[in-house]
Amino acid sequence: MGRFSIQLLVLLGFPHLVCSQVSGHIPEPQQVNFKSTDFYNVLQWQKGSHYSNNAVYIVQYKMYGERQWNNKTECWKIRRTYCDLTQETKHFMEPHFARVQAQTANGQSNWVMSERIIPFWETAVGPPRIKLIPQARSILVKLLIPRTPFRSKNGSWITLDKLYNDVEYLIEISSNLVDNRSELYTATGITLNIRNLKPKTTYCVRAQIKIPIFSKVSEYGGKKCVTTFQDIQ
Repeated sequence: MGRFSIQLLVLLGFPHLVCSQVSGHIPEPQQVNFKSTDFYNVLQWQKGSHYSNNAVYIVQYKMYGERQWNNKTECWKIRRTYCDLTQETKHFMEPHFARVQAQTANGQSNWVMSERIIPFWETAVGPPRIKLIPQARSILVKLLIPRTPFRSKNGSWITLDKLYNDVEYLIEISSNLVDNRSELYTATGITLNIRNLKPKTTYCVRAQIKIPIFSKVSEYGGKKCVTTFQDIQ
């Protein structure tokens, strides 16, 4: 609708027709949802159609119980199809919502709201990184637990195991020996000493995190390999 047509409708006393032509005139964003891992909460969506290539997006958010939507200024008229709302959802025991609107030169779409997210319950957990210290017949495995976006009073990062109780670690080890099967170990601490290994043998280790009480299981992290030392007797 051209500018002259809009002005004519206003003069004739039909401003509501202008709104109906502009608001909701372009395709809405699709599949608006949160992706949350280790309490890093990112809102993501897809374009409404291939006609939306020139669209920009605006994002608003609020916590359950709030009447007014808040503007996410860093996600105002952006072209990307995601918005980091980690800081805006830092009250991780509370329900949060977000919504997205597409805008083009031809008008704007309807708002599309996400499903609510309570990060404590719904965030996925990432795998731990590992550090291996080999000996002749053993390997000390040190687990580096994913950190959250939160800091303690002394400024250090808070890791997942500080927010959840009863965290378990499943550690898989395999060697380069012919027909050697992988072995699994369960640990409740962040270190595990795997003993009774063969000297001068390469072993590969990977690990995952399990929080059984909340039914959370990470994927396995990447493998790391080391070779045990020559046995000196």
